Amino acid sequence: MTQAWFSRNATTGTLREFRSGLLRHRLAKRFRAARPILQRPLALASLLLLAIFIGTATLKAQTSPFLGDWQVPSGTIVRIDPCSSDFCMRIMFISPTADATTDIHNPDATLRGLSLCNLEIGSRFHLSDATHASGGTIYDPKSGNTYRGSMVVEGDLLRLRGYVGFSLFGRTEIWHRVHTSYVSCH
Repeated sequence: MTQAWFSRNATTGTLREFRSGLLRHRLAKRFRAARPILQRPLALASLLLLAIFIGTATLKAQTSPFLGDWQVPSGTIVRIDPCSSDFCMRIMFISPTADATTDIHNPDATLRGLSLCNLEIGSRFHLSDATHASGGTIYDPKSGNTYRGSMVVEGDLLRLRGYVGFSLFGRTEIWHRVHTSYVSCH
């Protein structure tokens, strides 16, 4: 490298400074003096927007009309809770008239002895709008089958649609909101 080339292409020093380490020292000093990320307007704005987005998604899930306890037609109580940014469903109370209290129809033979109590039967439902949730899966312990699903809440009624492939090929079940709190079965 020649002195002329270095002077044209280097913005902070000369060849002699480069060789002696002074240039490296000056560059290191410049980087140490760089402003922290919170003093950079664009970075700060990006962080604030991200925090607002995460906060509203969490708030939306916490105040959703889907959350709470629901009674299915058999009398069993299912609780819908937030899971990450989605909704999950768990069996909280097994009706005394239920066909079984264990997962006897599970396709995995090793899981057939497990209790239905606290069994997650729905997952990955995300809000489409304030009263619609879709994209989830529903496990039916009566048959051992898993279906795609969507939900619509109308006051104290929840219309849960389970289907295979297309929503056209399925059935809708109506659940009723339970206003008394249930302690999880054991």
